[in-house]
Amino acid sequence: MGASLFDHRYGLGERIPARLRTMPDFPNDALRRDVCDGDLMLQLRADQARHDDPRDYGGLTYPQRASTR
Repeated sequence: MGASLFDHRYGLGERIPARLRTMPDFPNDALRRDVCDGDLMLQLRADQARHDDPRDYGGLTYPQRASTR
């Protein structure tokens, strides 16, 4: 997630981290700013459930049930 997460769309402008910066373009980037704005989202998963309190993450994450295989 990048700086655009904190623009007018989601009402998070007041929660922007002080040190968050817009990422610069990398030499081989061919990004279309009108589509992605250069943001990156990672989804990390594991086979074992870990029970953390979502409040520890500043309210920016949402708990999801593990998918069944």
